[in-house]
Amino acid sequence: MCGILLENNICIGTAQLGMDYGIANRDGQPGDDEMLRIIRYASECGIWYYDTAQSYGDSELRLGRAFTALGLGDKVRCISKLHPGNEYDSEQIIETVRESVSSLDVSTLWALLAHRVDQVHDDAILEAVRSLKAEGLIDHWGVSVYDPADALEMVEKVDIDVIQIPFNILDRRLPDKGLFDLAAKHQKKLFIRSIFLQGLIFLTPDEMKQRGMEWAAPYIADLQGRLDRSSDALNEFALVAVRKYAPDAILIMGVEKLKQLKENVSLLSKTGLSDSRAKAWWDEIPVYPERLLNPSHW
Repeated sequence: MCGILLENNICIGTAQLGMDYGIANRDGQPGDDEMLRIIRYASECGIWYYDTAQSYGDSELRLGRAFTALGLGDKVRCISKLHPGNEYDSEQIIETVRESVSSLDVSTLWALLAHRVDQVHDDAILEAVRSLKAEGLIDHWGVSVYDPADALEMVEKVDIDVIQIPFNILDRRLPDKGLFDLAAKHQKKLFIRSIFLQGLIFLTPDEMKQRGMEWAAPYIADLQGRLDRSSDALNEFALVAVRKYAPDAILIMGVEKLKQLKENVSLLSKTGLSDSRAKAWWDEIPVYPERLLNPSHW
C-alpha cells in the first residue's frame, strides 16, 4: 500500500512504456508485470493522471490493457498528444483520437495536446478539437511547449486549457518571466515535465561521456557543487523545490520501475525544504545555455 495520498498533483509520464526513452534510462521499457505494479501503486497513492502520446510507440495500448486489468478505466485521467510529424484533415484527426480512446480503453481523454506549437494555429486541427469536445471525446485542449517564449504566448490564448512545459532546478527562465503567476491569472492548468532533465542531472561524468554528453559535465558539476555547499540532497531538492515553486502545477514523473515511483512519492512527502529556500534558488543560479536545457538539442 502507498500510505501517502498525493491529492492528484502528480502525473505518470509514459514514454518509457512504449519505447526506450530518456538519456539516463538504463533498463529500457518495463515489462507488463512491472507496469501493472507501477499503475496499481499509483492508484493507491491517488495518482490518476497519465501523460502519453500517439508517437510513444505502443504506450497507449499497453496502458489500456493495464487499466482494464486493474479496473481503472473510469478513474484515470489520460492526456494524449497529436502525432508531431503528420498532417491530417479534421476527420483524420478525429479518427486518430478515437483510436487513442479505444487503445486506452477510456470513454474520453482528459486532455488532447498539440505536440508542436504550430499545430494550435492549424484550422483543421482546431475544427477537429471543437468536434471532439462537442462529442465528449476530449475534455480539454492544450499544447506541449519547449521554449519559454512559446509558453508565454500560449498562456494568453483563450482556447488553450492546458500547457505542458519543461521546468527543473537548472532552469530559471520561467520564474524570471513570471509564467506561473500568468498561468494562474489566465486559469491555465500547467503540467511540468523534465523535472530531472531526463535524468541528466544524476549522471556521472563518465556516464555523460559514454552518451556523447561530456560537454554538459561542467554545468552538472556546477549544479552539484551548489547543492553540496547547502547540504541539500540532489534528488530531494530537484523534486521538492519545483513542487514548492509551482504548487498548483501537476508534476509529470516518468518511471521505469516501481522503486523509482516509491522513492519519488516518498520525497514529495518531505517538508524540510522551506518555501523561501526553494524560491531563492532561481535567483542564485546562472542562466544555463539552451543547449543544456532543451533535450531536443542533444
